[in-house]
Amino acid sequence: MEKYVKHAGEVQAFLAKQHGNAFDASSSLLISDLYSASLLVRHDIEKELLMKHKLSWTAMLMMYTLWVWGPSETRIIAQRLQLAPSSVTSLTNTLEKKGLVFRSYKPLDRRLVLVNLADTGVDLLKVLSKEVNEREQVHTSKLTKEEVDVFNRLLHKLLSK
Repeated sequence: MEKYVKHAGEVQAFLAKQHGNAFDASSSLLISDLYSASLLVRHDIEKELLMKHKLSWTAMLMMYTLWVWGPSETRIIAQRLQLAPSSVTSLTNTLEKKGLVFRSYKPLDRRLVLVNLADTGVDLLKVLSKEVNEREQVHTSKLTKEEVDVFNRLLHKLLSK
């Protein structure tokens, strides 16, 4: 960690030198560290949990979205996951082949396709959600419960519009 902090300090100093006093190095470091932390956790969960089920992070998020919000149109899933609708269609095809999701049609407008979580998908998510939470706890174990709560409040504040 010491090497990282030194490196981060060097980057901050370099960027401040390039941009002068108007450059907020602390904000830059915060965003960079959030990105690095999220990648670290994502890669760990993919490697330790999802690979054995041949699932990607995005596939798990899509299934989780369907689990929480129920059957959804492709465009709604795309909005929630910030993906292109074509990516959701491709992911739906992959998950459908695995028997984890299926398509249905809206009764009043059969042009609108709904993606549904299959029972096998629900069963898998029940197991995965517990396993993922165990990995999340590993990654947050250096923080106290109070620190986690404060961090969550601050992140929600950053994400609010």
